[in-house]
Amino acid sequence: MAIRGRPCRRIAVVILSCTAAFGLTACGGGGSTSGSATGSGSGSAAATYSISAKITGLTANGLSMDANGSDISISGGATSATLTSGLADSTAFTVSVATQPSGEDCAVTNGSGTISSANVTDVSVNCGYTVSGTITGLGAATGLSLLANGAYATPVAANSTTFTIDSSFASGTAYDVTAGADPVGLLCMLSHNTGTISSAGVAGVEVNCGAPAEKVLYSFQGIQSSAGIADGEFPAGSLAPGGTGMYYGTTYLGGPDDSSSGGNGTLFEYDVGTNTEKILYGFPTGTDLPIDPAGSLIQASDGNYYGLASGGTDNAGVIYRFDPSTDTVSTVYTFTDGADGGNPENELIQAADGNLYGIASSGGEYGYGVIFSYNLSTAQESVLYSFQGSTDGDPSSAGPGGGPLLQASDGNLYGTAGMGGSASCGCGVLFEYNLKTDTYSVLHTFTGGTDGAFPQGNLIQDAGGNIYGETTSGGDSSCVFPGMQPGCGTIFEYDPGTKQESVVHVFGSVSGDGLYPNTGMMIASDGNFYGMTGNGGSTTDVATSYPGDGTVFQFNPTSGQETVLHSFSGPPDGTFSEGEGDLVQMSTGDLIGLTTGGGAAPAPNGTIFELYLK
Repeated sequence: MAIRGRPCRRIAVVILSCTAAFGLTACGGGGSTSGSATGSGSGSAAATYSISAKITGLTANGLSMDANGSDISISGGATSATLTSGLADSTAFTVSVATQPSGEDCAVTNGSGTISSANVTDVSVNCGYTVSGTITGLGAATGLSLLANGAYATPVAANSTTFTIDSSFASGTAYDVTAGADPVGLLCMLSHNTGTISSAGVAGVEVNCGAPAEKVLYSFQGIQSSAGIADGEFPAGSLAPGGTGMYYGTTYLGGPDDSSSGGNGTLFEYDVGTNTEKILYGFPTGTDLPIDPAGSLIQASDGNYYGLASGGTDNAGVIYRFDPSTDTVSTVYTFTDGADGGNPENELIQAADGNLYGIASSGGEYGYGVIFSYNLSTAQESVLYSFQGSTDGDPSSAGPGGGPLLQASDGNLYGTAGMGGSASCGCGVLFEYNLKTDTYSVLHTFTGGTDGAFPQGNLIQDAGGNIYGETTSGGDSSCVFPGMQPGCGTIFEYDPGTKQESVVHVFGSVSGDGLYPNTGMMIASDGNFYGMTGNGGSTTDVATSYPGDGTVFQFNPTSGQETVLHSFSGPPDGTFSEGEGDLVQMSTGDLIGLTTGGGAAPAPNGTIFELYLK
């Protein structure tokens, strides 16, 4: 019986162990492995538990982990580790990185909780290489944050000179560091910010912060026979996108033809990728041909580009077409300065019906210009409305002509006439033309006071349906320079719902502000408005009555805040003495535009410039 009794005692021990195992499984906890039982005498054993971690990506030495005050060093290459043991049930625990390994960054997942009758085995330590670098120019500015591959947002404190992205990259991973948000009042440019993570991490990213940056990309040189240069001069209007990194534009003078009188203008191509400008067409001398193009090219639905120019049989202007597949220019309509209008200005638009629409500054029934359409299919021009030059507005070239048309979300055309309106002022009007009813309506008559005077440049419409534009003067009557109208211009808003015009910014209201805007604005992808002024900026000198070389500005329609982003300073920078085009947003998010003056020596005749927004 004694012999049989020993196996029975063994069986009893096995049964007790199984019972404990089943009990732990039922209770759950951070892991599935049972704890150990310890005790003395005949009392029941007290179970204690351990915390272990799975480790991924660790290659370097130097990592130490803290688990409830217990530190453990972990060697490079380890894939798991027991961090601590002997913890009683219901004990709260916290696991953190005490010391990071050399050149790597380790992050803990599931690093806190409470022991629940089981060993904790679901703690993870994920390690990778860091991306870091230097910061210059930040100073006391706040708000900068950096992203790695569009994630891992890392706030950067004021006065920081270095940074480390709070992320873990495996060796061989591509990285791209960008500014998630720029600091208040500054623009931060990044360099050495893309590449592939090596086994030593990345420490060479450079973040340089300063005022929003402008760069002259190309300087027009005009005609220099001795140097064999027959470039354009005085670029006008906006650049028209022509494919990846390609833009088309025109200059009012210069080019290979009629060099003795300065040339009749050019149509050029600019390649951002190679930073090269190429003259595709020189407008020639000829009574039936376009010369001196003014305003912007637009690409129509047929793939060709259309523009307006002087010249023609009656020297009353033409509509011309540029075919980018053959680099050829042809006249598609010649104005007579009669009932059909004459001397078209600014640029054309293509409406939803496929027709082109524009404004001529002379001719028509009363001689003060017309609103016209051009049918691409039939090659027919039609007059929609003849200005009378009185209360209905006057877009004639005797003053600021106004701006190009806008087709708004309601399908109607909106525009400005630079003069006419009030008999006492003649400061211009904002008008609407209804294509369905063929009716013309004056929406607002500018008085020349705080509401602005002499509108010019294109109109824009925001997502809420409101229409915005600019006046070249008016606003603050105390802002005035010799030979110019009182007031240095405004940004105005028109609400189609309430039919009310209101001024949202007065130029010249702060030192260094822009003065006398004459191009209009564009809406960028960030929702802000961007535009240029013909004068103003940091080169303004009131004491000598010098109104400055112009600016690029940003207007936030939500806050109503206007900010000067760049002040033109003249050669070798641009100078924006006059212009009829607006800025264009590039695929990179930055802006590209033209100045009619300035540029590099020896013959600065305008520039192509880029303004960096990110």
